[in-house]
Amino acid sequence: MAVKIANAPAHIKCPATYHMHGTDGQMVAVKFHCTFRRLGKTERTELMNALGKGEIDVSVLLDKVMTGWDGMNDEHGRPVPYNRDARLATEEAYPEIEQAMAVSFFDHAAVMQREAAAKNSVPPSAISSAQTAA
Repeated sequence: MAVKIANAPAHIKCPATYHMHGTDGQMVAVKFHCTFRRLGKTERTELMNALGKGEIDVSVLLDKVMTGWDGMNDEHGRPVPYNRDARLATEEAYPEIEQAMAVSFFDHAAVMQREAAAKNSVPPSAISSAQTAA
């Protein structure tokens, strides 16, 4: 019988940033959130392998893992509900935004334990091998 961790949500809300040119030609960071399904080890590994081998592209990956977003609004500032067609229309209007969504998935929802521990670890002291508190 599999263990069920009580506080493990079925979906994970992750920050995302899309970089685009502003009116002055400078890059502007547009921040929003993506919601992804929590994947089991086998499904996550299969999807990552398929993407790495070119068997699927980022859009297909997002079809399989993305379930929502926050911070995506229409021209009147009203939230746009997430669905595949809305995501594809957003990609058409803002090329590479699906890449930003995939980066959010890989940086936050698909992080392995060892990678997460290294990413969140305290850097060692310059004068000892012990880690120091931040």
